[in-house]
Amino acid sequence: MLIPQKSGSKHVSPDQLKKTNRYGATLAERAVRRGLIAGIKPYLTRSDLEDWSLFRSLFERGELHHVIDLMSIELVVRQEMLEDFPPFWDGDLQPAQPDLTPLFSAENICIEGHDGRAPIHLLAKDGKLSLVAHLLRKEHLSIRDNKGQGTATLHYLAPHGFSFITHLLSPDMLGIRNSSGSTVCHLAAQYWTLQELSHLLSPKMLWEKDENGASVVHVAAESGHLELILPIIANESDSKSAVHDRLIEEDHYGRTVAHCAAMGGNLPDLLPWLDPEDLCLEDKDGRTPIAHFIQWELMEAGELAANYGALGDAPGFARRAVMRKLSHCSDEVKALVWAYLLAA
Repeated sequence: MLIPQKSGSKHVSPDQLKKTNRYGATLAERAVRRGLIAGIKPYLTRSDLEDWSLFRSLFERGELHHVIDLMSIELVVRQEMLEDFPPFWDGDLQPAQPDLTPLFSAENICIEGHDGRAPIHLLAKDGKLSLVAHLLRKEHLSIRDNKGQGTATLHYLAPHGFSFITHLLSPDMLGIRNSSGSTVCHLAAQYWTLQELSHLLSPKMLWEKDENGASVVHVAAESGHLELILPIIANESDSKSAVHDRLIEEDHYGRTVAHCAAMGGNLPDLLPWLDPEDLCLEDKDGRTPIAHFIQWELMEAGELAANYGALGDAPGFARRAVMRKLSHCSDEVKALVWAYLLAA
């Protein structure tokens, strides 16, 4: 195997750099690992850096400064690069690594790539948007990709949180929908980041529905956000009976907010707003909120019973846990739940 020994060596060609050995390592990668980057640099192209193994070797050996002129913003924001090297993106750079932030500008983070997404979408998708926080403007957060899904930057960012961009947000931006009809609030509720938007939330936003007929309240109830949204609902101008009527509105699967709260294990938090008969409403699968809640508690009790070495008493474990959680409820509700417990 011929490895170039100095810059400008005539013992290698660009095609040879791509040849692999039986282990799948290219000649270029092996040269980098042996500290011979200067010898192959004249033959490297931008496309060569798309070989992840070569890029990884350059990074690990602190040799990226040799190829900074070949790097592009699209290359930099590739998903696997962002995920594999969090220290590289969190400002904890090794001394030999170059600062790649000059590759970014307010304009080029919005340039659509070959897959229909701009760098700003990829950065948001991987929770690395803080890298370009100093470049962000309000309009950047509403830019949609062109993959056919219409996903905006804010949608991609929902699983990771909004804490460093809250100063750019306004209530109208939370209503931006993706192709599934989900607003930013739906996704934030799903991924447990709704708390960061609490200062912008209103009852109207919380009752917005997606294509499945589920409101943000439905999603938040199933995800465990009831403690956040109930005070907002309670403060709206509608009467308590009007709020109650919204809570028992069904999505396309026949599930009310009570069903969703039960599926998320937090039905007791919603009980002050419900009538006993609401707990007996069936969804399209024939399941009631009580049935969903008891199933949740049985699973949780089974895990607890296993941890305490009492797996055989899991049903009893669940019954006691359920009744403790319902200690503040009316006797009518307790009787309904107890009947279901005995039948479970």
